[in-house]
Amino acid sequence: MTDSDDVGSPVSRRMLRFALLAAAIAWVIGLLGWLPVRNWVGDVGPPALWAACAASWVASMVGALPMVVGRRAGEPIVVRALAATGLRLITTLVLGLVFGVGFGLEPRVLLVGLAVSYAALLAVDTWFALGLAKADSAVGSTK
Repeated sequence: MTDSDDVGSPVSRRMLRFALLAAAIAWVIGLLGWLPVRNWVGDVGPPALWAACAASWVASMVGALPMVVGRRAGEPIVVRALAATGLRLITTLVLGLVFGVGFGLEPRVLLVGLAVSYAALLAVDTWFALGLAKADSAVGSTK
């Protein structure tokens, strides 16, 4: 593999772009949803929306780990993608439960916020995975 995962490598730069783009999208969702959520349920809504956006962002970062770590181990892209999808979903569910039950955030807003931010960040996750798959196929490491 000529595309190493060291700091400054193409994969590291791709991961940084992915993290920043996902954070920006989660932030925009939070900003766009702030006023409608506040009008819907009052002052208890925006914290739940921000928590949902943060949970989806963390889940995207956790979901990216199998894509990068599995790449270094030489795992096939299909295995990495399935592991990433499962980890992302489990992380979202766990964080949603923690925020909903543990912190008592507004459950309706939390669920809607998780659904919207999860779906929006799925596009960014797909872009990241396809970029890694393209890099793998360029160096012939896809199995």
